[in-house]
Formats: sequence, C-alpha cells, structure tokens
Amino acid sequence: MTRDEIAALLDRYFAAMRARDVDALMPMHIDKCTWDGPAIGTLKGKDQVEEAYRRMIAWFPDMEFEQHRLLLDGHRAVAVWTFSGTHEGEFAGLPGTGKRISFDVLVAIRFEGTGIAGLRFFYDFNAAKMKTGAFKVKPV
Repeated sequence: MTRDEIAALLDRYFAAMRARDVDALMPMHIDKCTWDGPAIGTLKGKDQVEEAYRRMIAWFPDMEFEQHRLLLDGHRAVAVWTFSGTHEGEFAGLPGTGKRISFDVLVAIRFEGTGIAGLRFFYDFNAAKMKTGAFKVKPV
C-alpha cells in the first residue's frame, strides 16, 4: 500500500470507529489480522477481531474517539486518541455502572497487502478500571 492508500484507509477506519460500525470496519482487516490490548488480550484472525470490536461496543455503546495525532511510517501507523464512553456492559468483571469515563490511547497499526494486519493498543488499563469502579485502590 502507498502512503496515500494507508491514509485513506485510516480515514475510513476512524470514521467507522466513531460510527461504531463493525460491518464497515471488518473489510479493512486482512484475514490473519491480530489484536493486542490490555482489556481483551491477544487475538488472532478476523473472527476474533470482529468479536473484540463488538465487545467494546457492548461495554461502551456510546464510545467516542478524539484523534490527536497520526504518524505514518512505511507500512505502520501510530494514532493517539482520547477514548470516552458510558460504561453500560460488563467490563473487567463489573456490570455496567452508567459511569462516563475517558482515557488516552495509543494504537500501533500494521498494514499488509491491502488492509490492517495488526492492532496493538496501549493505555492505562488499571486507570480505566478504576474509573468504572471495577478496580479500587486503598490508601496506604
């Protein structure tokens, strides 16, 4: 893929993420794509990645992404965004709380052929769990 093709695919990807449209997201991934992140773990294959998107939407049905930066280098990209959403579905073992949370995310994206081959998410999972109430810290 050329830099322009990757940029166009990422525009479509982020639009589909903002729309929470899994059916639009999945054709952008190659069959052997991977997903790696703190909340869901390591997944391999398009079916598992699709399920990860659906789980995220179930946890936070009104999730939003504010993109701050996008860096492209060859067949890789890094996006920095702020995630926000209302905790409605079971997340980290805690039933929906109705709490609105937000946290910063860095996602490393790898491309192969004509699509997304890998997604790796970096964020403070414990802070996200604390904001939902699933993880509590006792003062020392």
